[in-house]
Amino acid sequence: MAEVADGSALRLRANEAVSTHLPCRVIVGFLPRSTATLVSKAWRQARNLQTTRVKGHGCITDAAVIGFATHCTNLTTVDLDGRSNITDAAVIGLATHCAKLTTIDLRGCTNLPDAAVIFLATHCAKLTAVDLRFCSNLTDAAVIALATHCASLTTISLRSCHNLTDAAVIALATHCANLTTINIGGCTNLTDAAAVALENHCTRLTTVFLGGCTLLIDAAKTLRKSHRGVTVYD
Repeated sequence: MAEVADGSALRLRANEAVSTHLPCRVIVGFLPRSTATLVSKAWRQARNLQTTRVKGHGCITDAAVIGFATHCTNLTTVDLDGRSNITDAAVIGLATHCAKLTTIDLRGCTNLPDAAVIFLATHCAKLTAVDLRFCSNLTDAAVIALATHCASLTTISLRSCHNLTDAAVIALATHCANLTTINIGGCTNLTDAAAVALENHCTRLTTVFLGGCTLLIDAAKTLRKSHRGVTVYD
């Protein structure tokens, strides 16, 4: 496009456009292509830096997650709920570029291995809320890494992570004293030892989900007695 230098001509065009009373785009000037490219790039960079929350929809791919993680480094909240096609590559991409993450929802991401969660834990120490419900491949190693590196955790959901044992819950209780909500429902390997650890170390608990933990015998009673006002779903 040609560059317009006549200011009076620009004002005339704008006045004519406004006077038509029809929806229109008012032309206020033209930029050389090189300048327009720089302005557009700067705008995209500013927009990306202001983006702090992302929710994945549909069949979002690892490449898409890595793409927004690379450009939106100030992300604090990522929701990939139910994206079962997501693999460790996506989570590692997030952890690599988004160290400010505080909340991540990976429930139903059934392809995730321990390595992905361990990498997340070691690179995103500011995490306060993690949802790993139905991530059935995970073992104690993943949860212990979160407990060890993310001491500010207040909420963690591990429902139906069938491979977990008391060791995972004991690690959380020992290292994450600020826990207020924990969902370990359906973790069928857990025993009362896990509940005792929560009782002894997590004085701020307000909500505990225990449904489906068939080996827990006195856990609900013990927690209700030791934590006045706690809500226990069993």
